[in-house]
Amino acid sequence: MASFWEYANPVKFIRTADLALPWVSWAALVFLTVGLVWGFFFTPDDFRQGSTVKIIYLHVPCAHGHQCLADDACRLAHMDRAASPCQRAG
Repeated sequence: MASFWEYANPVKFIRTADLALPWVSWAALVFLTVGLVWGFFFTPDDFRQGSTVKIIYLHVPCAHGHQCLADDACRLAHMDRAASPCQRAG
């Protein structure tokens, strides 16, 4: 059995990642599609708000992803400073 530390070698890691990436990408696409279809069409409507609450299944993950991207962009823009304005504001 291969040791975990063998993947610290960039050549071996990239070779393994190149083999796994297409499979992982397709699996992610399938699970995303199944999750969205299930969330929009097979979940019951809310008893007060009806089907309008189902937008949360799309909105919340997208908002979280965009917040992570904005945080990363802020960190990259202020890498030369010890505490960036983005970190002080948040």
